[in-house]
Amino acid sequence: MMARIPARNHIVKSLPGTGVGVFGNSMSNDGVAFVGKTGTRTAGGPGLYPYYNKFTGLAASTAYTSALFALVQGDWYVYTVSIKKSAFDLDDVKWQNGTVFLATGGGNILDNNVADDTWVTIGGVCEFDGTSGNARFAFKTDSGSVPDVSLKMLQVVQFDTQGEATDYFNSRAFYDSESYEYSGLATLSGGTLAIVFATEGFQDQPDTNYGIQLTAHGSTHAYVSAQPVTGFTITGGTTDTVEWMVYRRDE
Repeated sequence: MMARIPARNHIVKSLPGTGVGVFGNSMSNDGVAFVGKTGTRTAGGPGLYPYYNKFTGLAASTAYTSALFALVQGDWYVYTVSIKKSAFDLDDVKWQNGTVFLATGGGNILDNNVADDTWVTIGGVCEFDGTSGNARFAFKTDSGSVPDVSLKMLQVVQFDTQGEATDYFNSRAFYDSESYEYSGLATLSGGTLAIVFATEGFQDQPDTNYGIQLTAHGSTHAYVSAQPVTGFTITGGTTDTVEWMVYRRDE
């Protein structure tokens, strides 16, 4: 059963036992696209990432992820999302696709138990006892209401057993399956150069916890002197050429 739950408090890049991340999105990247609405990347909010996606102008409509995830009869699932809504009610927040559903009823939790414009984490643990099929995350607005809905840290993790699922749920982990491996070649100017991910054609990082590997082609050691989510700065020899690679590391 879906309920208001403690916020997830740490990120993992691998899962214990039989765990499989069947769906996940930190919701911290730019312009996360749902069918029916595209979010706006917004700084702030609680939790483990500096950004979230805000969906506005949702008049009597349903927005849902285009990606489906498979549900297997008899397996156990952990599902969580951090969410905030403005004034006006939500008809539902759910993990469902047609007649195949994992959990519904999130709208009632937000409408009846949470003050407007308040971040809350909702989710639960359940066994899928229906016919195997595909589901997706969705939220639906009431007729006549136009709430803003903000989302962070959306995940669904599958386990073979109830014990494993319960242990993972109680650990308050968020499984981040997103991976990044960017690389390029930089020629320093005056001993420094700012690498901007957007300029290089890459997505901003969801947080500053990413690794950088530098290989300098010159006699001066190259190092990273700044590392925001939007890029990083290389400092080294005056006009040295430096190969760089960005990657995520486990937490």
